[in-house]
Amino acid sequence: MRVPDIPDRLVVVLIGVSVLFLPLVLLGLTLGFLAFVGELVPGRLSLVELLELYVIELLVLTVFSYGLYRLVRILVVHKLPESLDSLDEDDSTER
Repeated sequence: MRVPDIPDRLVVVLIGVSVLFLPLVLLGLTLGFLAFVGELVPGRLSLVELLELYVIELLVLTVFSYGLYRLVRILVVHKLPESLDSLDEDDSTER
């Protein structure tokens, strides 16, 4: 996929920004929950520990997204043509 083929570059920018900031939102929710239940004292985390948690969540999100992409691609490449062929056969037998 080349960039000039994409009709709306704003969509690409929004996807990129969401990929970068979604782990940050998840990290905030995780730290908020841990502080709420009393397992975390907010002042005891260093900047390096927060950065480490962010990178871990970014990697987990990336691996999950790639796995989901591969699954959808496999389903589309292998299952969709078979389904379309069976629909064509059903249409031709009904006529």
